[in-house]
Amino acid sequence: MFVYTNHKLSKNYPLTTLLIDSYYNRKKLESQADKALTILSKLGIIEIAFITLTKENI
Repeated sequence: MFVYTNHKLSKNYPLTTLLIDSYYNRKKLESQADKALTILSKLGIIEIAFITLTKENI
């Protein structure tokens, strides 16, 4: 999983670590990603984020 951001201060903050319990548990993974992006957005750490989920980077 990769999180991309264009915020100039993003290098000063740990973005987040998403724990992946199971390769097949896609709904839980998507829920964790949504929660993480919501938290980061509320903190003003990110302006734009794109999450790419593929078999290779999970």
